[in-house]
Amino acid sequence: SKLFGEDIAERVFPFDVFPPDSYFIRDDNQVKIVPCTHDSVYARRIGFSVCQSGIWTGTWVGSDDFIGDKDIQPSGKTFKAGIAFEGLGNLRALITNISMAGAVYKAIVQKFGWSYEYAAEYAEETIDKVGAQVAFDIEELPADADTATEFILKKGCDFGGLALAYLLLSLAASCWQKKQLVYGILRKKAPKKVAVFGGFAKNPAFLRALKLFGFEPIIPPFAANATHAGLALVALVRTGEAADDQEALSILQGLFSI
Repeated sequence: SKLFGEDIAERVFPFDVFPPDSYFIRDDNQVKIVPCTHDSVYARRIGFSVCQSGIWTGTWVGSDDFIGDKDIQPSGKTFKAGIAFEGLGNLRALITNISMAGAVYKAIVQKFGWSYEYAAEYAEETIDKVGAQVAFDIEELPADADTATEFILKKGCDFGGLALAYLLLSLAASCWQKKQLVYGILRKKAPKKVAVFGGFAKNPAFLRALKLFGFEPIIPPFAANATHAGLALVALVRTGEAADDQEALSILQGLFSI
C-alpha cells in the first residue's frame, strides 16, 4: 500500500491480513487459533533462535538473514541480487533461493539404491579427499530435476560419491558467495556462523562442505522439523503461553523429552 497505493495493492493482494500477534479463541473448547502465513517464515524462526543468519534446506536450498523491524527496504540492488523480503514485524527476513539441490541429491541417492546415512558418509569421505574443489557454478545446474541429475552424474564421471561431493561443494560455495553479496548490499561483514535447518541439517557431508568454505554451521533444536516446530514456537509466543522464543523452545523440548 505504501509503495503503490491501496487500489493497486488490493488488486495484487486481495486477501484479509491479520495483525502479526493476532489469535482467536474458539467458544466451544477455548482452543487458541493462530492465523499463519508461508510455512518457511516459521521454519526460519527456529534458525533465528540460535543465529540471525541461516541456510535453509529441503527440496530447495537458500539463505536467510533476519532484519526484523530494521529499516531495510527493497531496492534495485536487492532485486538484481535475487533477494526477497519475506515475513512481517519480528519475522521479517531477507531470503534467497540458491538451488533445488535437495531434489537432485535425493535423485542421485535413489539411483544408486543407497540409504541416506550411507550416501552422506560416502560423500563426506569424498569431500575430505577432493578438498574445496568446485566442478561447476551452481547456477549452471539445469532447472529440470532429471536433467540436473544427469548433469551432476556426468560431472562426477558416474561415480555416485563424487557426484554428491561436487554437488554439495558447489552448493556450499554458492551459499558463501550469496552471503557475501547480501551483506555487501547491507554494507556489513558477512557472518561465518549460520544456522542450518531442514533436511541437510542432519547431513554431515553438507556441513563439512560448508566448513570448507568458511562457515561455522550451528544446528538449532528441531532443525530437521523446523517448519512444524517454528509454527508451534510462534503460536506459543503469540497466544501468551510463552514470553519469548527461548521459553517456547524450552516448552517444546520439555514436551519431547517426556
